[in-house]
Amino acid sequence: MFKKDHRTKPSAPLKNSDRRKLRAQIVQDFNIQPPEDGDILAPEGIHSAKIITSLNESGIVYIDPTTADPLWFSIEKNGSGLIPTVYTLWKRPLLVSLSAPAAAIEKIAGGADLMIPGVISVSHTTGVLPPLPKDSLVAITEYGKSAPLGVGRLALALEELTKVVSSEKDVKGKAALVYHTFGDCLWAAGSKASPPDEVPGAQASDAEGKNVDGVADQLDAGDADEIELSAGSLGINDEERASSSPQTAEHHDLSPSDVDTYLRQALLQVVTQTISNHPHALPCLASTFLTNYLQPARPYPSPPLDLKKSTFKTFSKFLKTVDKEGLLKIKEAKDDITIVSANTTHPDFLGHRSFRTVGEVEAREKARADRQKAAEEKVHPMIISQLWKPFGTTVALFEAKDKSISTAYTRSEVRDLLDEHIIANSLVHRSEAAFIMPDELLRNVLRKKGEEPIEFIRRNDLLQAILDAMQRWHSIDGAPPKKGALKPIRIETKARAAGRWNTIITGFEDYAHGPHANDLTAERLSEDLCKMCATATTSGPIPGASKSSQGMEVAVQGRHSKKVTEFLMSKGVPKAAIEEKVVANKKKK
Repeated sequence: MFKKDHRTKPSAPLKNSDRRKLRAQIVQDFNIQPPEDGDILAPEGIHSAKIITSLNESGIVYIDPTTADPLWFSIEKNGSGLIPTVYTLWKRPLLVSLSAPAAAIEKIAGGADLMIPGVISVSHTTGVLPPLPKDSLVAITEYGKSAPLGVGRLALALEELTKVVSSEKDVKGKAALVYHTFGDCLWAAGSKASPPDEVPGAQASDAEGKNVDGVADQLDAGDADEIELSAGSLGINDEERASSSPQTAEHHDLSPSDVDTYLRQALLQVVTQTISNHPHALPCLASTFLTNYLQPARPYPSPPLDLKKSTFKTFSKFLKTVDKEGLLKIKEAKDDITIVSANTTHPDFLGHRSFRTVGEVEAREKARADRQKAAEEKVHPMIISQLWKPFGTTVALFEAKDKSISTAYTRSEVRDLLDEHIIANSLVHRSEAAFIMPDELLRNVLRKKGEEPIEFIRRNDLLQAILDAMQRWHSIDGAPPKKGALKPIRIETKARAAGRWNTIITGFEDYAHGPHANDLTAERLSEDLCKMCATATTSGPIPGASKSSQGMEVAVQGRHSKKVTEFLMSKGVPKAAIEEKVVANKKKK
């Protein structure tokens, strides 16, 4: 979740009432005993800030006022409640711990989830595992150490997981969905402290009887997105591993018998896993069978199959050999050989044990690269914040609450301040709770020349009146605020003489921000729309506009409002920030 950098808005100290609520929630959710220890986990002066992850998920992070370490976070989309960071877990072990080998920890730090075969043991500080359901929070530790290096949620019930870990069953799948790890961008937002050697109250993980080295070796050869190990492989010995697949040797040291073994293993694999499920794959030319089926089906890791280095020397001799053995049925022609069918009932096929192939690993790596490329190319809409700064008659209201008059506030922040003022001064109407009786500060804001003072007003109307009296500002993606309200980009489709049309785009300069700052200049916008709409475009100052406004427009020949809208949205401009209008010629009477 935090493998890539996230955006953090300016933080602010929690109110005492909000801190008490946070502390009470921590004590309740994590069964803190004695409750006074909640002050350690939610210290006085703790800050909160809004965050936006690289996946455009919004949430809140709570920050230690002394060290600036993120202590807790929550993500709105997951509805996951409070999640402790590794900084918090180093202070106190709050969660059940899943122990994993160092190789698995490296995969998790790279963005992978924790797979079931990578779990060596499950432990808790009390010595008794609670009956945790699926989606419960767990900590992830390195085998033999006590400091948590990750936090996630169970992908299955804890009871089921412990049974699988303690058994020798061949079970695949995820053990925990990882949210945050030591070394990720959330950790880097703090003091970047290293894990302590010991965590007070925690115990180093133990996995007596488990072949940890065997797990780590296979993890090194596994895929970061899906580490496919069987639970039974935790205790597999070298003889069993040798019987299931050929030993991996250095490419330049392969003997002819090694190449023969790889070739035969690939044939058994492709027939049992591909041909048996897709019988239409045969008949097939020998050259196609070697390139599209046998080469990808060789064991991982192994070099490409080089028939010249085998005892057969040619592929045709190998096919004739397996034809005599009854594995395949081939048909010889002048220039080539055709594989007609495979005898799937042959004992060699029936006794074959499937293994990880080069084709599967390459396919996963390609899929992962494609996902990463798509994520990098995905455009996240700009986050536009409309802000208001104290001005004129509203200054006294903010000063009365010890609020900065040089800060620009969001609508919700102004509403909170107003609510606080109303409650503190008992301004709610006695019989009509929806109405507010303004005091002198509020009457100064509402007062208009020639009108009598307002005796009572609806709360929403009062809020709007205060906002109207303040100075408008705006911010895009958390950048420093700029003066003035952010106006939408206007796309006007105007009729011309002889049934022709022009599409005019204005107001795009204020949205030239972030990675697409250069894409929303008049010159660049004109060039891109010329290619996209396949028509003539021009750019220049808005006719009739004052020189001080420096407003520019881009004109596109034809009716292209839909394409222009799609183009602007591809550059991060939200749909709500685009205003379309059609201006037709007035008919002459």
